[in-house]
Amino acid sequence: MDGKTGQRYQVTIPPETAKELRKQGNGSLSGAIRLAPWVMHRRFMKETIRKNKQQIVLLESGKMRPGYGPEAATQAGADAEAARLRKKTEELEVLLRQELVWERRQNALFAVNRQFLPHGNGQPDTASLDALDAAEAEWREVEGEAQHIVDEIRKGVR
Repeated sequence: MDGKTGQRYQVTIPPETAKELRKQGNGSLSGAIRLAPWVMHRRFMKETIRKNKQQIVLLESGKMRPGYGPEAATQAGADAEAARLRKKTEELEVLLRQELVWERRQNALFAVNRQFLPHGNGQPDTASLDALDAAEAEWREVEGEAQHIVDEIRKGVR
């Protein structure tokens, strides 16, 4: 990464992690190592979202009660905890979507830039420009969702 000769290491990682890393590194496991923290972060967020959704279903069905607070043993307490988890899950989903859309937007911008001199002929193709426009629109949409959550937090609603 810094131009110096590296040292070879042998490590053991789960196959699903290797698959995600190769995907991020365009087929190269080594190329994705610098992205490993982001890959693991996204995996953690997705897993937290999945677990929260499972817990919400259990709380609302009456099969689970929260283990704290004055209403812990009541369905009202379970419903309140489900509502809290639903908001947290919504926040995580927006944050995750922001990351993914930001990446798509960056890739679309890079694809257009590569078509300019000295690497290209200076004429970006329509498909690249359309992809950039779509990525920009999606970015504005997810930014609006995030701003809505921030506004609710500031107002004390969330």
